Amino acid sequence: MKLARHPHLFSRLCLWLAAAIIADGLPGCLDMNNNKAIISGNPITAAEFARIKPGQSKDFVVGLLRSPTEIVNEDGGSELWKWHYSKHQVVDGSLFPVNRNEINIEQTHDVEFKDGVVTNTWSE
Repeated sequence: MKLARHPHLFSRLCLWLAAAIIADGLPGCLDMNNNKAIISGNPITAAEFARIKPGQSKDFVVGLLRSPTEIVNEDGGSELWKWHYSKHQVVDGSLFPVNRNEINIEQTHDVEFKDGVVTNTWSE
């Protein structure tokens, strides 16, 4: 049987070949785990931070929020403890780069201490 005599068979063969080539490359393109994240610090929830009240000790704060990422000694003898958290993630789970999403999260939580106890808190 010659393909020249049966052009429909030749068309079907070409379609099957093209489908096989495309299907072979799709698993890499559709890899939904292609999410890369750069994380710095530890996230603190609003509920956790809301538990910090004036008059509480440094030990209580560290027990709840873990160690701060930065401590600043201020004039007048107070200390400012800062917790910085950032996350940059690229979510790319489609065939087309136009469907690429970026997630950027920046958090800073500050606790001010004077004489070893909390005097003020705020978030940025």
